[in-house]
Amino acid sequence: YLMETSRIKETRKALGLTQLKVQKLLGIPTRTQQGWELGERSPAPWLEEMIIREYKRIAEENCKE
Repeated sequence: YLMETSRIKETRKALGLTQLKVQKLLGIPTRTQQGWELGERSPAPWLEEMIIREYKRIAEENCKE
């Protein structure tokens, strides 16, 4: 199953996060992120929701700095 649109990519870019920043803060390997964002693979739905929540949390923390 390949996702047509990557919510992970859309959210990451909308929040101004880079793949490198996500790797450093969440420990998600860049290649794994690329696979999700290119639709080569997709995370479990619960994991996708967790990642999106974490992206939003990171973005909020960055705004406070």
